[in-house]
Amino acid sequence: MKTFIVSLGIIILGLTSITYQTDLLSYTMMQDHLWELTEECAAYAALACDETEEGSLIFREDECDECVKYLMNYAKGRMACFSDGSFSNPVISYHNTEDSYSISVSLEFVPNYKVFRLRGIAQPEFSHTSCYEWIKYEENE
Repeated sequence: MKTFIVSLGIIILGLTSITYQTDLLSYTMMQDHLWELTEECAAYAALACDETEEGSLIFREDECDECVKYLMNYAKGRMACFSDGSFSNPVISYHNTEDSYSISVSLEFVPNYKVFRLRGIAQPEFSHTSCYEWIKYEENE
């Protein structure tokens, strides 16, 4: 009987470990995909900026929003990890100072399923922020 109880404990511990490792792999893959999607959204939003004759940048907010929402819909339709869940509204912020211009995009994804199946481990949402910055350099002659 002692052998049976020890064997059953080893099997339960092994199954718990395998479950946790597969859930952790899914979690890291989701984080990586969201990181890549946020980087792409920030890059597309940065491409929607124009430079004026004075050398300052103008952010075309409507085109930035359109590009980011297109990429989110594309990812939701094409990537399996984003198919069962929802994105919250992206936060696109523009910062203008005398020496630099920056645009940042923040995305948040909430899956409709539990990422970690074991009790006591919860990850309700995934979020990531990416930023592009232009710094003015003075040219010395």
